[in-house]
Amino acid sequence: MTTRIHFIRHGQIDSNVTGALDTAVPGPALNQLGLTQAEALVQTLAHVPFEAIYASTATRARMTAAPLATALGLEPQIRDDIREISAGSLEMSIRHEDRVAYHMAIDTWGRGDLDVKLAGGTTGREVLERADRVFNEILAGPHREVAVVAHGALIAYWTAVRSGDFPEVLLMSHPPLNTGFAVVESHPGGWRCTQWMGQDIALPVQ
Repeated sequence: MTTRIHFIRHGQIDSNVTGALDTAVPGPALNQLGLTQAEALVQTLAHVPFEAIYASTATRARMTAAPLATALGLEPQIRDDIREISAGSLEMSIRHEDRVAYHMAIDTWGRGDLDVKLAGGTTGREVLERADRVFNEILAGPHREVAVVAHGALIAYWTAVRSGDFPEVLLMSHPPLNTGFAVVESHPGGWRCTQWMGQDIALPVQ
């Protein structure tokens, strides 16, 4: 039976406006726009029969999940393993070159060099291993329509690596914006992405 994970990036925080590499947990709360975005998800995703909602330990993820969970009568499942990819020693930097270095390291992981360490922080292999623990838990469970409220870099990296022939051009043309969402489906060979930030995509089953 197919399991569908609906990734939702958290609502806006002030660091998204300033461009700060704000990755530590628990981190800041949603700003006013972020609260409005979280409330809007209830209507935007009303057509999806969610059976479970997961969120990272970050305050912004839990706050984003709350209105949808309340509307559906569900208790969010909080998991630290789907927290954002740590910026390490670059944490809270607003320097353009540091943001570039952060994303270049993640791009390097996506090309297969998983053991590069990001700015004194983590490696791509460690990120995949911790995120996989949550998605394997979901796959082994009874729920088939699951919302996962997480973070832009984590969602983009895990989806690109674990979805086989994911078209990389979508990461550049349609980056994960606040409360943007993507859908990945299970199949016998792993996972495939069927929707990315409003774009329907058809990928061959591996």
